[in-house]
Amino acid sequence: MTQSPWQKTIAASIPWECDVAIVGGGLAGLSLAYWLTQKAPRTKITLIEAEDIGAGASGRNAGFNTAGSTFYLAQLVQKYGATEAAAYWDFKQESLRLMREHLFARFQVDQQFWGSTTLYRDEKQRDEHHALLTSMKVAGLSVVKDTGFKSVGSGLSFAQEGCLHPVKLLESLASHLKSLGVNFITGQAVAWGESQGKGVRLVCSRSTGLAQHVFLALNGYAGQFHPSLATWVSPKRAQMVALHVGERRFVGNFYDPAHKVYFRQDTQSGAMLVGGMRLIDEAQENSDFDKTTTTIQNALQAYMEEMLAGPLEVAARWSGVMGFTAEERPYVRAVPFLPHTTFVGGFSGHGMGLAFGTAHEAVERFLGHTTRFA
Repeated sequence: MTQSPWQKTIAASIPWECDVAIVGGGLAGLSLAYWLTQKAPRTKITLIEAEDIGAGASGRNAGFNTAGSTFYLAQLVQKYGATEAAAYWDFKQESLRLMREHLFARFQVDQQFWGSTTLYRDEKQRDEHHALLTSMKVAGLSVVKDTGFKSVGSGLSFAQEGCLHPVKLLESLASHLKSLGVNFITGQAVAWGESQGKGVRLVCSRSTGLAQHVFLALNGYAGQFHPSLATWVSPKRAQMVALHVGERRFVGNFYDPAHKVYFRQDTQSGAMLVGGMRLIDEAQENSDFDKTTTTIQNALQAYMEEMLAGPLEVAARWSGVMGFTAEERPYVRAVPFLPHTTFVGGFSGHGMGLAFGTAHEAVERFLGHTTRFA
C-alpha cells in the first residue's frame, strides 16, 4: 500500500508506542495478545487490523474446532512417519485442550463437543486407517457403522472434537483483551515497517508507531505485507455455502476426503454449512481475492443434494483466504528483512484448531522459554 505525502503527514502526527505490536486481528493475532497478557502481563500491546476483527479467514470458516480428519492423519504418517505425525497430532490436540481450558471455560461461543467423523466409501481403507491410528494410540477413535448419508457406508470418528461460532469467539476474546488494556487499532492497514533503534517503526494508513517487537499474524495475506513472505505462505481461497435442509438434524462435523468436502449443521439456524472442492479449480482458487465462483458453488451444492437425496435452497454463499506452507504446518519464524519481527501463520486450512496453540508456542519462544513444535 502506497501513501501520498499528505497521508504520511497525517500518519506521522498520530504516534503510538508499545512493547509488542501484533499485525493481524484474526484468531492468531488475538491469541498472541492473549498469551502475552497471561505470561507477561506488564507488556504494553498494540494490535493492528486492516479491517475489523475477524474480517479474514477466522471469521469466514465453518467453525470446525478440530485437528483434522483421520484420512489427513493417515496421510501425515505416510509423509513424515508415525513418530513425527504423532508429535504433530499431539501438538494439535494440545492446542484444542488449551482452547477448552482458557477460552471455552470463559466465553460462551456456541461451542459443541460432538465429535468429527471422516466418511469412507471403501471399508477396507477405513479398517486400515483404524488399525494404523489404533497402533499409534490415538485416543477417542471409534468406527461409525451408519452415517445416515446416501452412498457413504461408514466412518471413523474422534469424540473429543467439535465446533464453535467463530465470530462470537473473536469478539469475546477482543473484548476481554481490551479490558486488560490491549490497544486496538482497526481499519488501518500497515503500509510498511522499518528498523529503528532497538525496535520497529510501523507506518499505518492513519498512524505510525514504534514497537520493541512485532508479530506478523497475517496468514494468507502475508505476501501483501512483503513479497518475500509469499515464498513462505501461499494464499488459497476456500468457498462456503449454507443450505437449508428443513427439519433434518445431523450431529457432528463431517469430512469427505474422496471429494475434499467438509460440512456440519449450524446449531442455531439449522443450515448445512458446506465447504471444500477447491481442487476442482485449483488455479483459480490460488488467490487472496474474496469472491465465490459458479464452478465451486455449484459443485458444493450438487454434492450436498446428492448426499441428502433432494434439492436444497441456498441460504448464503461466501469465501475466505487460507494460508498454506509447503509442509502444510504453521511457522513461527524470525523475519529476515525486518529485525525484532516474528511471523506466526501458515495454518494450512486448520487455523481454528491450530492458531491458539501456535500462538502459545510463539510467545513462549519470545519470552525465552522452551518450545515444543512450531
